[in-house]
Amino acid sequence: MKRVLLTSWIVFLAFASLFGQYGLTRDATWKPSLSKDGIDQIYLTTGGLNNPQVHLVDIDGDGSDELYIFDKAGDIHLGFRQSLVPETPFIYDASLTAGWPAATNFVMPRDFDNDGIIDLFTFSSVSGKSTIEVHKGARQNGRLTFTLVAFPDRPEDLLYYDSNGEELIVYHAITDIPSIEDFDNDGDLDIVTFEAGGSYMYHYENIATGGSTPADFLQFIRRTNCYGGVLESSNDGSIFLASTPGTCATPFAPQGGGLGSRSGIHPGSTITASDVDGDGDLDLLLGDINSDFMTQLINEPVNGDAFFTEASTDWPSGTTPVEITFFPAAYGVDFDKDGVNTYLVSPTNENVSQNYEVLWRYEPSGEVPGQLSLAQKDFLSNQAFDHGSGSHLTMADLNGDGIDDILVGNDFYYDENFPDDRVAELALYTSNSSGGYDESSPAWLNSLNAELRVNLLGLDPLLQDMDNDGDADLLIGSELGVITYVENTGSGGVANFPSLTLSWMGISAGIQSSPAVIDVNSDGLLDLLIGLRRGSVSLYLNQGTRTNPQFSSTATDDFYGRIDTRIPGFNSTALARPAAIEINGEPVLYVGSGQGRMLVYTDLPSGAGGTATLQAELETKAGFDLDPCFGRDAQGIELMLLGNERGGLSPFRRDGVVNTRRTSAFAKTWKAYPNPTKGEISFDGLDAGDVLTVFTSTGQVVYQGSADNIANIFTQAPGVYSLMLTNRSGESRGSQRLVVLP
Repeated sequence: MKRVLLTSWIVFLAFASLFGQYGLTRDATWKPSLSKDGIDQIYLTTGGLNNPQVHLVDIDGDGSDELYIFDKAGDIHLGFRQSLVPETPFIYDASLTAGWPAATNFVMPRDFDNDGIIDLFTFSSVSGKSTIEVHKGARQNGRLTFTLVAFPDRPEDLLYYDSNGEELIVYHAITDIPSIEDFDNDGDLDIVTFEAGGSYMYHYENIATGGSTPADFLQFIRRTNCYGGVLESSNDGSIFLASTPGTCATPFAPQGGGLGSRSGIHPGSTITASDVDGDGDLDLLLGDINSDFMTQLINEPVNGDAFFTEASTDWPSGTTPVEITFFPAAYGVDFDKDGVNTYLVSPTNENVSQNYEVLWRYEPSGEVPGQLSLAQKDFLSNQAFDHGSGSHLTMADLNGDGIDDILVGNDFYYDENFPDDRVAELALYTSNSSGGYDESSPAWLNSLNAELRVNLLGLDPLLQDMDNDGDADLLIGSELGVITYVENTGSGGVANFPSLTLSWMGISAGIQSSPAVIDVNSDGLLDLLIGLRRGSVSLYLNQGTRTNPQFSSTATDDFYGRIDTRIPGFNSTALARPAAIEINGEPVLYVGSGQGRMLVYTDLPSGAGGTATLQAELETKAGFDLDPCFGRDAQGIELMLLGNERGGLSPFRRDGVVNTRRTSAFAKTWKAYPNPTKGEISFDGLDAGDVLTVFTSTGQVVYQGSADNIANIFTQAPGVYSLMLTNRSGESRGSQRLVVLP
């Protein structure tokens, strides 16, 4: 479910209406209150944060800055408006970055032509080159749009520099984050980045004088082969300084006097130029892929040229210094426009370092320039519904109030106390009386997590009534490929999952199992579908009964429906994560993928062989490792929550589904009884003109109309139903869960 988003393979979500009932639209109105770790998750729908790169820029052109984040995990653009309210200093607004170009590895917003509109510098690997491309910003109908800057006189539209009349590529390693600033104070943007060997920083000076095309503002020469005289060690990130300006340090002659790149492939570095000591020139903060600290280089320019005279690896001193396991990067942001930066530090390596304490915030302290104090390690991420790496959601009513709750599994949290520094667990968010959700820790959850933490990673849960007793049981896919099963033994609608079967029925489908359940052969039994890391789905037909499901340990079809999420060249992270739903009485699969695709399949084969019909390829712009789940919100309306690699969620609605929602406070003013029932039900609290809609547990509508005409429709079909009531104006009056016993 992860990896590179290729627009040539994706159909834009803007055209989702072409797919009718199968299309998806992000729901910007779904903003329930949700508490996690006792903190209101005001950035609930951002999708989480793993490797954020942070900048303050004016996105909407109103003269004030917005907070822009590019998350390397998922290659996602995120925009936040600043607020004057202390409790909510930022407001997430997905529209700020809607339609921005696909980017990888790093994005640096800068204004290269001084027209007052930000442009984007980002990594490029066109034709196998490792360099930088630039997207020119423009405003159209109030929205910021971008166009790749063209260089008609060059082989590709990339950054080159002139070397004695020869055009050479501006090298930039795929691992790195460069610094793009006006280093020589001449009014244009220069570039400092490490050379291919990674020992020295190259300074590419912009010598453009402007012109009629964007390319006329981006003309470079290589000003120096060792910016500031510094050499970085390939072994441990140690820094060697030149003793005199204009020379280059070497590990053998620290006094300077040579230029020789280290051998081997450049492992990776991040560069941040900022006036750290407040003396008016640009110092540097370096992160290295081999290190968990940041190196501070103090600049004492000579005749306008950088010369670094001091290096320290405990930045910032006087407080808790940076210690982010391998490869931190720093970002200076001046939130209050007083000329003094707050610094935010985040991990750059994906999936091998901190994945929830991912923005260390250092605030200025005292009167001494450069003196900082660590304020927090989880800036924004502590309010972004962040579950580390990977989020896999499932919804069902577990507290007996008739409203779907949210259960989340993750791939792992980074935790040095566990093997391989990784631990996975489940988290539960139960509905409350105000239409929101509260984090809950029932005894059964604590017990399950204690066992799961020492056995499994990559937890992908599914809540489904497998034994037809009216409550949702729990299936869990995992990195090992087994299916773990926990029967719900609760009563009165309140769940209880007392003990788990680690490897249920001997099923071991393959690496990274992701379960879904639906009746594919119309025999009244729920069959098991398992998505796998290789990008395919395996089918296990139910050979038991409605109350006692039985599955062979061997798949009925290990390439079911010929479902395939792979993109050539990115197969190692294909992943298939299916979610099943009935649409107009027919089973449909939504399959999230590792590369960020959402595939919709119909005409599902009833057994082995056959090919499902690919109805749609949808772009969600939600990142990589997409994992869909269907449920209902507090108003009883169908909802799709989409998990992703960054450990958060994004809310979507299926096109064609009625999305009316009450504006008044949530309250349940009607009820169906008895509940549970053996088929006969009565109602209290209905008004004239109310319309009742009845859904099966898989989302199929089996009745819609007046409640007066519903008599006896349940007597021959026991199971779990959702009842949704709307008034004559189409506004929801809420929903209830109804258990019909045999």
